Amino acid sequence: MVLSRESSPAVERSIFRVCSENYRDAMLMRRNRSYLSVAFDRVSSEIAADRKKGITFKLCSGCGYEAAEVKELSELIFEQDCRVCGLLERYASIGCPAECGAKVLIEADYGSNRTCKCGHEVNSEELADALCTDFSDPSDFSPPINCGFCMSHASVVKHKDFFVCSECLSTSEDAPCCGWCNEYQIGGGDLEDSYLSGCEFCDGRSGWDSDD
Repeated sequence: MVLSRESSPAVERSIFRVCSENYRDAMLMRRNRSYLSVAFDRVSSEIAADRKKGITFKLCSGCGYEAAEVKELSELIFEQDCRVCGLLERYASIGCPAECGAKVLIEADYGSNRTCKCGHEVNSEELADALCTDFSDPSDFSPPINCGFCMSHASVVKHKDFFVCSECLSTSEDAPCCGWCNEYQIGGGDLEDSYLSGCEFCDGRSGWDSDD
């Protein structure tokens, strides 16, 4: 059984996994300003033309150039894809749960800073509540969904037409169930053979038998 409106959509690339690798590459490039300057000059006219079309660009935290294209996944989640260094970042922007009126910008990185300017630190439960758009009957049982990208338990909620982890902001179009441990999750593939091989959270029947 799959918690999805589609039977077998491909799991999108894990922002949680690629972000750290991209960030290291960007830090190395930042040491070579001449390389980055040439790279920016190469795409600057393209960026200027896209700005006129309404595309938004922000400062890239990797290379320092205002070349990160903003791509909205929803009104609360967006990505910044830099055309100079290739750094891909994901963020969630939510209203402060303390109701101070400010917005809290949360980076897609496990354990990232989630403190509002008022001093309130957004916890995972508050972020999950802000992102969850599953307005089903509270009396209905909703199985917890784990995240195989950051290995967090019960951290995934339905957001619009996809699933998102409230710890690392990784997303997937579906949340399949492991055939052995019966845990719903994102980030573990389609789990078609999970009864035998297991998932990110168990070793499956083969692992169980090998322990005997």
